[in-house]
Amino acid sequence: MEIYLDIVILENIVINYLILLVTSRFSKNRTSNLRLFLGSVAGTAYLVLMILLPETKIYATLLSKFLLSIGMIAITFNFNRITVFLKTLALFYAATFIFAGAGFALMFFNKDWGILKNGVLISQLTFLDAKWTELLVAVAFAMIIFRVVWDAVQSRFIKEKLLVDI
Repeated sequence: MEIYLDIVILENIVINYLILLVTSRFSKNRTSNLRLFLGSVAGTAYLVLMILLPETKIYATLLSKFLLSIGMIAITFNFNRITVFLKTLALFYAATFIFAGAGFALMFFNKDWGILKNGVLISQLTFLDAKWTELLVAVAFAMIIFRVVWDAVQSRFIKEKLLVDI
């Protein structure tokens, strides 16, 4: 299987950008398109290192991935309080997991599982090969799931704040 690094980089920048954009919208922590792009490039640089330096195991550790997510959030957003940072980080993880689920569903329905190398799943299915309708449905599906989960969490916290012991 041939892997074109430029396509992997482009796709990863786009997906990281979408995840950070969703995080921005739901956290109500607005940021510029430039900062969204820089945060997505940071995540993509990490992926490129994992692909090009497979013998360097430090990139595949849970700690390094956690530090990457903190770095991406710090690059993309401004924070006044640690609680806002932690909330944004949690939303980033929620968006990431939902987008990953939508991506796995897309691969499942296309019966293309790709290869797993150094903790990176690379599929033969690319943006260029996939039908745009499938990609739009996957992104829309991820956004709908995120919205439903977000509304459920928000309504529960609002109800808890309104209840007072007498």
